[in-house]
Amino acid sequence: MSEFDFESPGLRELLMRYQLSLPAKRLEIESAQPRALAGDEAATVTIKRCAHKLAGSAASYGFEDISLAAARLDDWLIAGAHGDEMPGQSRIQLASLIQALIIALSKAEQQ
Repeated sequence: MSEFDFESPGLRELLMRYQLSLPAKRLEIESAQPRALAGDEAATVTIKRCAHKLAGSAASYGFEDISLAAARLDDWLIAGAHGDEMPGQSRIQLASLIQALIIALSKAEQQ
C-alpha cells in the first residue's frame, strides 16, 4: 500500500476518483492493442504513454500491481523493437505484457 493515509476524507476522494478513472484507461489500452500488435506505431505510442503514466501514478494510490505491470510494459517498449520490424516472438511478448496490465487494471476496478 502507498505511504498516504487514505482514511482522510480528501485523500479518500482522490483515491476514489483515481479508481473510477481506471476503466477508461483500460479501454484505451484495449482499443489500441490490436493495432499495436499489427505494427501501428501510433497505437504503440498510445499504449506506451498510458503505461508510462500508470507506472508513475498507480503505486501512489496503492495499486502496486498496476504500477509493476505498467512499468514492465513501458520498459519493454523503450528497450524493444516495435512497429513493422517487430518479429513474431516480440509480438507475443508485447501481447503478454499488455494483457498483464489489462488484468491488473480489471482487478483494481473490482476493489
